[in-house]
Amino acid sequence: MTSLRLTLIALLSFGTAGTAVAQGSDDWTACTTGTDFDKTIAVCTTVISSGQETGPRLAKIYLARAIMEIWKGAIDKSFKAPAIADLSQSIALDPTPTALINRGEFYYEDGRYADSAADFKQAADLDPKEGPHVQLGMSYEHLGETKLAQAAYDAMVAHNRKDPGVYTARGDFYRRGNKPALAIADYKKALRLEPKGYRTYENADVEYRLGLAEREKGDEKAAAKDIADANSIYPGMQPPSESY
Repeated sequence: MTSLRLTLIALLSFGTAGTAVAQGSDDWTACTTGTDFDKTIAVCTTVISSGQETGPRLAKIYLARAIMEIWKGAIDKSFKAPAIADLSQSIALDPTPTALINRGEFYYEDGRYADSAADFKQAADLDPKEGPHVQLGMSYEHLGETKLAQAAYDAMVAHNRKDPGVYTARGDFYRRGNKPALAIADYKKALRLEPKGYRTYENADVEYRLGLAEREKGDEKAAAKDIADANSIYPGMQPPSESY
C-alpha cells in the first residue's frame, strides 16, 4: 500500500492554531509549527509535561510530536512505538483524520487489518470526500470482507466522481477480485476523465492496466493495442505491483 504519511505531514493543519497561538505559550507555537525533528520533539515533550494543556490543544501537541517521530522513524525504527503511542493519545483526546490515518497506516504495515480498518473507517466517516477509502478497502480485502471493501471503493467514487484516480483504484480492486469486465469499465472511465491529449506516466499506467484487464477477459487484440499505446506514451512501462 502506498503510504499517505508524507502527504499528510505536508498537509497537516492545526485548525484554529492561528487563534490558539495568540493565546498560548511560545513553546506551544514551537511545538505545533516546528520543523527540526529533535528540537520539536523536545519542546512538545516540555509542553506535555507541564500539564497546562488539555483537550484538543493537547491532542494537537501529541499529533505534532508524533509527526516528528514518524519522520525520525524513517531512519530510526525505534521511533515507531512512540509515534503510535502519541497518535493514540491524540486520538483519545480529539480524533482527527490525520491522526487516525497515520495510526491506521502503522497497523496496516503490521498486518493488524482489523485495527487499520477501524481507524480508516473512522477517518473516512469524519472526512467522506478526502477520507482513506482505498486504505479502508484494502484492509477489508485482507480480512476477506469483500462486500465491505466494495462499499469503501464505491463511497470513494461517489464522493469524487470527477477524479480519474478513484476509478483506477476501484478498477484495481476489481482486477484483484477477478472481475476484469468491471475493471475495464473503470479504467476506461478514468481515461475519459483525463484531459484530451493528456500523455503522462499516470495516463500510460492506466492504459497499461486496462490492457492487462482486457487480456484477463480474453480480448488479446484490445490488450495488445492498449499496452502498445501505453508504451508509446511512456516507453518501457512495467506491470503495476500486484501487492496491496
